[in-house]
Amino acid sequence: MAAQQSVSAHKCQQCGRNPSALRCRYCLPRPFFCDKCDVMMHTRYVLHNRETMIAGFFQHLPPTTYVLNKTLYHGA
Repeated sequence: MAAQQSVSAHKCQQCGRNPSALRCRYCLPRPFFCDKCDVMMHTRYVLHNRETMIAGFFQHLPPTTYVLNKTLYHGA
């Protein structure tokens, strides 16, 4: 069950091409997004509960943080 929730086990459910970088708890039933689709989707929905897996654990992402190539970036 835990393996099914892993971000790395999924493709982006928005574009269907790229590996997922994070999951959004509010974007159901398709919560897994690649980095590009996350930026596109969550610039409109900044208060969504997004999280990514780091060192095997989910970490909450504030609205000013995004994932690019499995690295966290903090924007303004």
